[in-house]
This record gives sequence, C-alpha cells and structure tokens, in this order.
Amino acid sequence: MKRRLFAIIVAMTMVISILPVTALAEDLMDPLPDNNTETQIDSVDLSETEEGEANSLPEPRNGVITLTGDVTLTESWEAETGATITLDLNGHTLSGPESGPVIKNHGALTIQDSRTSGTITGSRGVDNYGNLTLESGTIEGTTSGNFSGCIFIYANNTTFTMTGGKVESEQAPAIGFNPNNLSKFTQTQIEILGGSLGTIALNGKAVELTVGSTDNKTDSNSIQIEAITTPSVSKWNNNHYTINLNGGTIGLLPANDNVTYTGFESLITDATNCPGGFHFERAGNEGYKLVQNTDPVAQIGDTSYYYLPDAVADLKDDDILKLTADYLSLIHI
Repeated sequence: MKRRLFAIIVAMTMVISILPVTALAEDLMDPLPDNNTETQIDSVDLSETEEGEANSLPEPRNGVITLTGDVTLTESWEAETGATITLDLNGHTLSGPESGPVIKNHGALTIQDSRTSGTITGSRGVDNYGNLTLESGTIEGTTSGNFSGCIFIYANNTTFTMTGGKVESEQAPAIGFNPNNLSKFTQTQIEILGGSLGTIALNGKAVELTVGSTDNKTDSNSIQIEAITTPSVSKWNNNHYTINLNGGTIGLLPANDNVTYTGFESLITDATNCPGGFHFERAGNEGYKLVQNTDPVAQIGDTSYYYLPDAVADLKDDDILKLTADYLSLIHI
C-alpha cells in the first residue's frame, strides 16, 4: 500500500512539474507568429502605397516636387497660373498619357534632375503657357505631326530658358508651336544658355531666339543644337524672327528672308543654307561662322544695300534697283 501511494505521489509530482514548462513555452512562442503577421501586413501596405503613387506626383515641399520613383500619369499634370514650382526628376522617369502633354505649365516651372538619368517622356513633353526653365534632365516627345514637340509653345507671351539638360526626339521637334495660334505668337522668348536640343522649329508672327550669353561668349561645346527652322515667307508674309548667335554649336540655320541675325559667335557645322546678305567663313576644322557681307548686293541711286530685301523695301516709284552681285533668293521678290 505504501509503495502504491508513493508511486501515485511521484506521478502527480511529475505531471505538475511538466505543466508550467509547457505553458511557458507556448507563451514564449506566441509573439513570433504575431510579429511575422505584422511584418507581412506592413509589406502589403507599402506595396499598395507605392502603386497608389505611381500615377501621381508627390506633394511639393517648400515649392519643390521630388520624384521618389518612376511615375506614369493617366492625365497631364498642371502647374497652375501664378504658381512657382521646381520639379526634381531625381533620376526617375515621368511618363504621360497616350495623347497630349505630360505637363501643362501655366505658371513658373523649373525642371531639374539632381541625379543623371531623369526623363520626361510622352506624346508631348511640356505644353508651355507660362515661364519654363530647364536646368537639367531630359525631355522627350514621342509623336510627329503638327501637334508635336518636346517643348510645345501653346500660348503667346511665354518664355523658355534652358541652362542644361537635353531636349530631343527622333519623331518630334525639340521646340514646336501650336499651329492653331500662330497669328497670336508675337512675344515669344526662347533663350538657350546650355544643353543640347534637336530641331528648334520657330513659328508664329514674331519670336526671339537667343543662343548663348551676351555677357560671356558661350563655349561651342556647352550648347548643341541640331537645326533651327522657320516657315517659308510665302506662307507667312508678316512673320519675323530674330536669332541672336552668341555662342554654342548649331547644325543648320534657316536661310529665309524673314530672319534677322545678330551676334555671329555661334559655330555652324552645316553651311548648306546661307542667309541672304551673309556668307560663311571657315572657323578651324569644326565649322563656320556666319559673317555679314561687306560688299553691296544692290544699289538704288547712290545708296548701297548689303541685303536685297532691304533695297526692295526702299523702292519708290520710278526708282531703278541695280544688282551689284549675285544673289540667291528663296522667294519671289
């Protein structure tokens, strides 16, 4: 009897000693599944947040919008009238909708890239209604036709200043103009102080394009422009363009008689088009400088003219215009 009682006591003691250990083990293991569950939830929430930000820009901080990842917009982003905003691409790509611009700028917008691979790409890069500045980064346009352009001038009295970066596309001009408002473009200002561009397709009634700085002659390598074009005079008889050649390198110049040239410091690599009243002089092995003629091309009475359209403009009844040199005109005088 004593042996049986002792065996029961020992068995009960063993059971009791095991129970706290099991409970303690369960208590210690409980937090691990909870932590794993919380980590998975956080990961899902973060992924959903990133997806939510993929079609919109971050909120500005102190007037600066900084991309934290690639963004694909479903509709154009607008800088409102009166707003002063800096958009930092920060090495990321900002893509636009299938048609229309990536950005509509009605305010004062500066685009920069604090890294090296930031890009704006879409059917059109930026439709400019206000004051636009590009300091760095790349702006592309992916469509061709009348409504195309990496930078698309959409309204009169706008400015575009470029100090660096790249604006070019195989399909579209670097700078194009809204064909529906050409007669209203009378105060468009374009200033290229740095960077590289494709074709600048000037249009409208009056545009002033400045290439390089007048204060410090711009090094020929700091600005690269593939070509500058203007519409033919026969299409727009009242339009006029001023091109200030203060520096940089330009591939091809327009030779239409609706252009006034000043500066003559830019390096021209393609001498195919020579504007009337000028000639090209070799500038080393890299290209040419545009030089104004010193020999007259026409004469009315005792007055000599170095540019034939000026002589034609001065003609009066019974005047006799005398050509004093060969002159190639692209229009009917």
